[in-house]
Amino acid sequence: MQPKNINKDNIMTLKPLWQLGFSTAIMMAISACSQEPAPASVAIPPTPASIPHTNHTMASSPEAASTPTSHTSQNDCEIALNGTDAMQFSLKQIEIPAHCTQATIHLSHTGKLPKTAMGHNVVITSQAHLRGVLSDGLQAGKEHEFVKPNDERVLAHSKLLGGGESDSITFDTALLKTEPYVFVCSFPGHSGPMRGTIVIQ
Repeated sequence: MQPKNINKDNIMTLKPLWQLGFSTAIMMAISACSQEPAPASVAIPPTPASIPHTNHTMASSPEAASTPTSHTSQNDCEIALNGTDAMQFSLKQIEIPAHCTQATIHLSHTGKLPKTAMGHNVVITSQAHLRGVLSDGLQAGKEHEFVKPNDERVLAHSKLLGGGESDSITFDTALLKTEPYVFVCSFPGHSGPMRGTIVIQ
């Protein structure tokens, strides 16, 4: 079979079309490379309505609920006073609220020595009578625990304590408002460091 004759003009026409097709392909490839990739899909967090609610309220323990506060568990007309083997009272001033018609002092000997060597008591008297009360107490001796019996100058006094012992005294506060009063240990040699003032507030 004889090949079909191709016209020269047709060849010249086809050549530009081929070149045009090749150029178009190159431009499309360049355009594809310059395009930014599509962003990856981002997970959207659930809305607050879809998040399960957790209750963070702390439940109060039975111990905390039943523990009384200090101002309800302690009578403000009562005073705790300690005496030690170092020959010291735990307080230098006793403060009594003005509404207290009576006051109570709870004396505890927190040391270990016996009362024959390191005895402690608490004696309440006026500042004006302190020297006489102590002098007469020394004369009364250990038989009367260094407090003169039935001494009218003494508003109140505890018994003489050894280590680990305790005693309480209750007294009227009316006289405390008339002149300065003090508390003191009348055991020999203790009245210097073991004394303090009583104040009505």
